[in-house]
Amino acid sequence: RFFAYLETFKDSVLQNNQAPEVTVYTSDQYRIRPTLIVGRSELTNFLEQGYEFTLAPTSANVFSQSERYTQLVITYKKVFLDQNTNYAMFFNLGAMTSAPIPYLFRLGGYDTVRGFSTNRALGRYYAINSLEYRPYLTRFSLPLIGQTIVQGAVFEDGGMMWNSNDLSQSAEVNSQRGLLSAGVGLRLNVLRFAGAIMRIDAAQTISPSEGFGISLGVGQFF
Repeated sequence: RFFAYLETFKDSVLQNNQAPEVTVYTSDQYRIRPTLIVGRSELTNFLEQGYEFTLAPTSANVFSQSERYTQLVITYKKVFLDQNTNYAMFFNLGAMTSAPIPYLFRLGGYDTVRGFSTNRALGRYYAINSLEYRPYLTRFSLPLIGQTIVQGAVFEDGGMMWNSNDLSQSAEVNSQRGLLSAGVGLRLNVLRFAGAIMRIDAAQTISPSEGFGISLGVGQFF
């Protein structure tokens, strides 16, 4: 499968005397992202099986020498099925050219390394892995909503950022930053709405140890 996306946008920064100055491109911007997906992860009822390899380069502001930057993101997802239980693995790599902080890759938050704050680390190169065990727990039916499947989740998230900015140290530049967390969660899969998934995750940060975080989301990020 092949897709191509074109996005236009404009950025601005609210003034905050307590924060360091942040550089953004204030002109009209655009990004072009062709996306190639090999393989297919099939969803039958609430059970998933298969793999997907995705290659997604991005070119932004290609006709402006001062505002141009490029990115490449590669992902691999594999989901195994054992009766009513799913085992999922996810790997994600990214690299990009130089750009101001707001346009860099980020680690932390509900869709990368759960338990850490959003934008815990920023940088130009990253690698992420997630492993998740999703056992079937129960199902129930509600008026108008219909059948809803409840799955548990036990997971591990890990990420590494190179050429990174560590926000816990006043955005000082570091050569690399590693994040590791683990936790448990619930998945509510509403079958009537094309398998819409609502999830809640509770994660404990391991390295560095920064406490406990809870995240809510709609849609399974892998």
